[in-house]
Amino acid sequence: MEKGKPSIKFCIIVPVYNEAKHLSRMLDSLLSQSVKPFQIILVDDGSTDGSDQIIARYCKENSFISSIHTQDFSGHLPGEKIVRAFYLGKTLANSSYDVLCKFDADLFFPENYLETLQEAFVSDPKLGMASGLVFVNKQENWVFENIADKNHVRGPVKAYRKACFDDIGGIRETIGWDTVDVLLSHYYNWKVKTFESLPVRQYKFTGQNYTVSRAKKAGIGFYKMRYGFVLSLLSSLKLAYNQKSIVYFFQCISAFVRAFFSGESYAVNAKEGVFIRKYRYKHLQKNLVQKFKTNTGI
Repeated sequence: MEKGKPSIKFCIIVPVYNEAKHLSRMLDSLLSQSVKPFQIILVDDGSTDGSDQIIARYCKENSFISSIHTQDFSGHLPGEKIVRAFYLGKTLANSSYDVLCKFDADLFFPENYLETLQEAFVSDPKLGMASGLVFVNKQENWVFENIADKNHVRGPVKAYRKACFDDIGGIRETIGWDTVDVLLSHYYNWKVKTFESLPVRQYKFTGQNYTVSRAKKAGIGFYKMRYGFVLSLLSSLKLAYNQKSIVYFFQCISAFVRAFFSGESYAVNAKEGVFIRKYRYKHLQKNLVQKFKTNTGI
């Protein structure tokens, strides 16, 4: 940022469970940022691989890094437990932050990551969420992890303007939380933006340690976001197409059906659900038109 322009205070919360292989790399990439973090909070949820020693070292060497330890959320689990770990970390957050981030521990950020987000948040007061794109290593090549659209702010790299976070009611303790927050940001008239110029390296594939498969997680998420059967069917087909797996489709839609008949609680209210369905149908229609034009050359 140019001298005299406002800066952004980034408060970064990082849930950690057995990340000794990756944690130092991730923290070093944050310490090397051209715009320094205001606060980093590490939440160790019962690591047994020495992650706690790495956390202690970085906290000792950097006054703006703090930590909190618990055994309550141990294990690699999606949804509620990740959110609970995040909120435990948030209890240590300095209330003067401007942007609240939830980052995974196995990432590596380009040096201008926070600087680019800062410029975006400062230049557009209606920007509520922002991130780069997540890349994974496949056969020695870093490629975009194609499990969500490029305009979606992914779970590993969340960054919320404080007012947006408050408007959406924070992160909701549910499977699919990392889609619910994006949709609710639109519902409350906040902008969401991703930057292709900011590739974030992720050293583990999404969900590789989860006890719930990614397909089942998606299906349950569709139910909790009140997609309804038709939209869930179409969304399951889209995900299966991206994954090139018919098995993925059946796992996804069957998880939705089971959640429906078991009467699980919803993550959004009825009014929010109406908006979400309209928004998703519009988005699906737009994608289909774009693919048709691409394939036909129109």
